[in-house]
Amino acid sequence: MGSFIIRRVLYMIPLLFIISIVAFTVVKLQPSDLVAQWKFNPSIGQDLLEQLIRQFDLDKDPVTQYISWVKNIFTRGDWGFSFFNKVPVLDYLFGNGNLLFSMIIIFVTMIFTWAIAIPIGIYSATHKYSFLDHFLNFMGFLGLSIPNFLLAVIFLQFMVAVLNVGSWCNYEWLRPVVQFFRPGIECQPGEGLGVGMLFDQEYLLAPWSWAKFRNFLWHLWPVVLIVGTANIAALIRYMRANLLDVLGQPYVQTARAKGLSERVVIYKHAVRNAINPLVSMLGFWIPLMFEGMLVTSAVMSLGTVERAYYEALSTQDQWVIMGGLLYFGIALLVGNLVADILLAVVDPKIRYD
Repeated sequence: MGSFIIRRVLYMIPLLFIISIVAFTVVKLQPSDLVAQWKFNPSIGQDLLEQLIRQFDLDKDPVTQYISWVKNIFTRGDWGFSFFNKVPVLDYLFGNGNLLFSMIIIFVTMIFTWAIAIPIGIYSATHKYSFLDHFLNFMGFLGLSIPNFLLAVIFLQFMVAVLNVGSWCNYEWLRPVVQFFRPGIECQPGEGLGVGMLFDQEYLLAPWSWAKFRNFLWHLWPVVLIVGTANIAALIRYMRANLLDVLGQPYVQTARAKGLSERVVIYKHAVRNAINPLVSMLGFWIPLMFEGMLVTSAVMSLGTVERAYYEALSTQDQWVIMGGLLYFGIALLVGNLVADILLAVVDPKIRYD
């Protein structure tokens, strides 16, 4: 396994160069160059502009610019400069906890989706064509059909207009919920739990504490639910189809003929083989998570890498766009590596050495 991981990491190096070439080419194909939109901007000092042009070789041909960009990344960890925000790309994309919060949301969402989808998929396959199976299939199609941005808008509207979490004093049942997630708050009209973002206003700059962590949990669960909905629906259908296929295999019929209980046949033999394709597709699910996070972060104003990248797209901040594309490419490669390792763990028949 160790030699396999080393080989895969070495294979990732040329792939990263290909990803960097694609990212740079996509940005260079845009009508304007990296500094054209700021040459006549009075907020950008001429000295700073000339310094950046020299630093990144922006006055030279595209090949030299690309070589300079890649060289700065691998030798100095310099991913470029955000002309719109006047900060380095690394600080803009990953600073202020953006990377940490993105990783937490994606990790929790992955656990949530698998913990919900796998049992439902198993139940749906073992109760084929029952009323609940048809209902779960319908909900799966519904979850796949509704985009994440629409779910986020519906959730915000529901929390504000229906539950009215900002006026919690008027609802007896809501008081213990608000007092748990925002301890010490006084019951005043117009105050309550915030909707959107990752913290309420009073906790944004506050140091970490038990109260801030609880407030973070309140803002975390809707994001996990929204991002995970489409993935849950897809995983249910994959798990159901795989398990139905495995249950029809001869070795399953042989296990039943030997007198093994149905529970042992399903969970010890069938499920272990049916889940393998899902584990191997883990690298495919990670980009879907980023896609869902991108639109959800924009709608709910989350402090994540995806929201920073979305803002860079809106402002055509080209260095940030290139850095974001490279980051998502790295995440995809790492996700595929993790999927291969997990597949070897869950399936003892697979050996990479």
